[in-house]
Amino acid sequence: MKTPSAFARRAFVGLSVLLLGLTGCTGPAVRTPERVVTAEAPVPDVIVVGAGLAGLTTAKDLIRAGKTVLVLEATDRIGGRAHTDKTFGAGVENGAQKWLHGIDLGAGWIHGADHNPLRALVDEMGFTRTPSKLDGAVFVGNHRLTPEEKAAFHAALGQTEEAMEKARHAGLDLAASEFLPKSSAYRYLVGANIGPLESGSDIAKTSSVDAVAMDTDPDDFVREGIGNLVTRYGRDVPVQLNSPVTAIRYGSAAAGSEVVVETANGKYRGRRVVVTVSTGVLAARRIAFAPELPEWKWDAIRGLPMGLLNKIIFRFDGEVLPNEPVSEWVLHQQSPPPETGEPEVMAFVVKPLGSNLIVGFFGGSQAHRFEKLGDKAAADYAKAALAQMYGPELVARIRNDETKATHWGQNPWTLGAYSAALPGASKMHEELAKPVDGLVFFAGEAAGPVEFNGSLAAAYVSGLQASRAVQLSLADTPVTTPAPKREPVAARR
Repeated sequence: MKTPSAFARRAFVGLSVLLLGLTGCTGPAVRTPERVVTAEAPVPDVIVVGAGLAGLTTAKDLIRAGKTVLVLEATDRIGGRAHTDKTFGAGVENGAQKWLHGIDLGAGWIHGADHNPLRALVDEMGFTRTPSKLDGAVFVGNHRLTPEEKAAFHAALGQTEEAMEKARHAGLDLAASEFLPKSSAYRYLVGANIGPLESGSDIAKTSSVDAVAMDTDPDDFVREGIGNLVTRYGRDVPVQLNSPVTAIRYGSAAAGSEVVVETANGKYRGRRVVVTVSTGVLAARRIAFAPELPEWKWDAIRGLPMGLLNKIIFRFDGEVLPNEPVSEWVLHQQSPPPETGEPEVMAFVVKPLGSNLIVGFFGGSQAHRFEKLGDKAAADYAKAALAQMYGPELVARIRNDETKATHWGQNPWTLGAYSAALPGASKMHEELAKPVDGLVFFAGEAAGPVEFNGSLAAAYVSGLQASRAVQLSLADTPVTTPAPKREPVAARR
């Protein structure tokens, strides 16, 4: 769900990560049928909590290694924060009407597509990557920046990122706001682009290391939808839906098993558990742990709170802005609202994938404000920006009855869009990924490499890393006694 930066960052430094094998493991043509879980079923080697990309990747890699796996998912679908809404599927491409497979409500880009580990997966599965135009128009009120003014904005952004990179090499992780140009006319545009519109958090609460580490150029859409991609990827994984986990007992608290995972449907015994839920869910203590997680783990969770980035999607009657590029990332700076007293910035993607849509983006405190005020307030704010940029005639053609907004902060299974490291907390990605007592493992976008922080690639890599760590753990503790039977539970829904 990370948004693209308006400007190319430095060359990516390659990671030595365990990416081999899974690109050729995309599953059969149809999803595995629902199966009934009974007391006589064997205890799985691993229980995975959450069926987003991290959980699915962990499960697929463990299954490849010959391990038995059960995935417990709280909702009625797999994919997590990758979710394609197909109601927006129709659009125009090369002058012809075409089904465009919908709009992603959550994760929307393959960031840094030249080196993103998901690139090979997307291509091998037969999905289509389509570039977005990062270097789009920039507006201050109704003024469209001239080429010279835009170059000055890019220069200010580049200088800010260079300063953060220098500090990173010096071992410093400060608030990204410390590096903003103090006199530039584009201070607020730079700050919004680095903070709310990328980290999902205000720039004063954004880690400078995370901000500069994330490389987003080039950014590709997946034409068929990233949510559809993740759903296809996970269709062969044994997932029990509608099974929110309420507690995890491990070690001495597991009553004869290594781990016991509790849900409303019953209890599940296993040898290891991998937790892939968001840091928002962990911080809210939606899952109780016994014994309690150690303080170093809570430090990591608190250091990686959830940022918030929401979308508002407008469909238009007729062709949209024929003279503007397709899939263009546009920035707009508004006059200061009374709530903040400072200029605010939001972003838009114009005509994504050639559709007759414009998608607006609210980040950080702005996104929280509109979740409280409601969709009409968000729509009115975005419409005012569009009217300033492109004129009231465009806004008059919005199909108001088809407008849709996301509310990731109000989603009880995520409580935010993606993790956003606090200043000084970039190192907590590694801490979150560490297991507890060799029994409770963690994966997810917050537990991935800093170069992919908060993105699908981080979820994917962390899932692989968790799988390999679990395999090593299981190899060190072979089963020497008959596995205990599972307590009776309801049938998988």
